[in-house]
Amino acid sequence: MNATQKHEATQMVESVRFSQPYFSEQMIQECLAGRDPKEMQLKIQQFAWITDMSRALRFPTKTIALAMMLCNRFHLYHKIVDIPYLDCATACVFVACKVEDTSKKIRDILIVYQKLRYPNSVDVDPQSPIMEEPKKRILSFERHLLELACFDFRTCSPHAYVVAIAKYLNVEENIARLAWDVCTDACRTFVLLKYPAHIVAYSCLSLACKLQGRSLPPISKSFCITQNEIYGALSDILDLFMHYNAFTIVGPRCSNETMMSLCIDLQRARGKGKTETGITEPTAASTSATTNAFPSNPASIAAMLSPKTVSSQAPDQRSSLAEQYRQSERQIHKAQHSCIRFLLESDRQRMAEELHKRKCMKPAS
Repeated sequence: MNATQKHEATQMVESVRFSQPYFSEQMIQECLAGRDPKEMQLKIQQFAWITDMSRALRFPTKTIALAMMLCNRFHLYHKIVDIPYLDCATACVFVACKVEDTSKKIRDILIVYQKLRYPNSVDVDPQSPIMEEPKKRILSFERHLLELACFDFRTCSPHAYVVAIAKYLNVEENIARLAWDVCTDACRTFVLLKYPAHIVAYSCLSLACKLQGRSLPPISKSFCITQNEIYGALSDILDLFMHYNAFTIVGPRCSNETMMSLCIDLQRARGKGKTETGITEPTAASTSATTNAFPSNPASIAAMLSPKTVSSQAPDQRSSLAEQYRQSERQIHKAQHSCIRFLLESDRQRMAEELHKRKCMKPAS
């Protein structure tokens, strides 16, 4: 090692990481570029594992939803084929149950883990040496998930908003129940990493009404929901039903023709909206701008809560968030002295509080 390398190794490396609650479609596509197509099948297995484990531990739906969202966030930064994906899914459940105040001890998690992984084996004591290795892997994934989320767990379950908005709009109970199941299926997609929970909830209610042949009453502008955001969320949810119908809750209840018809109607509505009402897809300029002054326009609040792009460079000149993260990790591990600072986005809390105030409602617990 020469003098320059020694100097670099002894330097203090500091990595500042900002909370990234939402991602744009472009950012997600950049992170997933070049992935193995069979990763989606592994994701389906992960989501089935999360569901089975959560049911065995009697976790509520909000815990399952957060575990799936954490799993999707992890996939943006890491290839599933390179990790023990069931251990990762178990860690997502472990973190989610803590965040949602439905906490279980690691021994309870390990007992269910062992029963699901080896259903025909004899019961094993969680304190036995044979469980030490899975325990280390799960705790290691837990730490990694916390870092990827920048320890920012200011989350709200979209299911809570489904109940609140359904009551606000006087939606029939059977439609609200269907929307609840649609919302659970939506957690399997990246939609909760693209849009705030209240937008996803309203989109699920809208889809549930369409499946029942009803129309959803228009929502007040104070909810800060744009038609373009609804179209985007519906597009992701319908894409799940079209390609992975058998692995969802609502999908098997509906025919492929029904889903295809809804997809066609959505495309026509998006095209009509662009030509007649002037609705356009969000651009980097419209979604990345922030201001110190509090916006008075509800659309401005929605823009503040929307995903922000990382850079204005051309795609071929810009590295993805996943690559930036890996570069930071390499520098941290290479350095002899290092420090990571996690910063939360203060504007997000301000905007969320104002959103609740303007809606004159709180999400159901």
